[in-house]
Amino acid sequence: MPTQILAVSLAAFISISALLLADRERYMHGFRSFDLSFAQAMVLSTVKQAKETSQTYAEIAKMWLRRSQDFRHASLSLSFSCANMLVSTVLIAFSFTSDYLFGGWLYVPFLATGVLFLALMLVGQLIRYEYLVDSRSNCIRNFASSYIKISWRLSMLFPRCYLRSSQLTLPAGLKSKA
Repeated sequence: MPTQILAVSLAAFISISALLLADRERYMHGFRSFDLSFAQAMVLSTVKQAKETSQTYAEIAKMWLRRSQDFRHASLSLSFSCANMLVSTVLIAFSFTSDYLFGGWLYVPFLATGVLFLALMLVGQLIRYEYLVDSRSNCIRNFASSYIKISWRLSMLFPRCYLRSSQLTLPAGLKSKA
């Protein structure tokens, strides 16, 4: 019986991981698009032209920057949730494999650790939608800020080569202009 439950759980975890990764990529592309629009509006606001036109472009740039910051926040929190969900999925796969091959209770440590990482992913999603950050309880707010700090520290442990696909910066050609 545990093998069937673990197989269904693994399929569900793979599906949720794929959805989170797709959502993260969507936010990453939106963030980059808004950053490029911000850079273009800033360049247009510095071009020699009428003062009103320049101010209008500066206001448009501020609007793009606000949207970009919203998408940046979402893509960062989704990065942490995706990492936790992928680790959880791998642990559930180990749990399923160990139960399938060996039977017994060998799968329980993998399952327990996978559920722990699933809980971390859920906490990350609750923080993303600001259910925990805006809480009235100081204990919950402190927990949310500690979670964010720990997530940042963990993300800094990864070598730069693994993070190249998800760098959150402007392209090199636009850095000097913005």
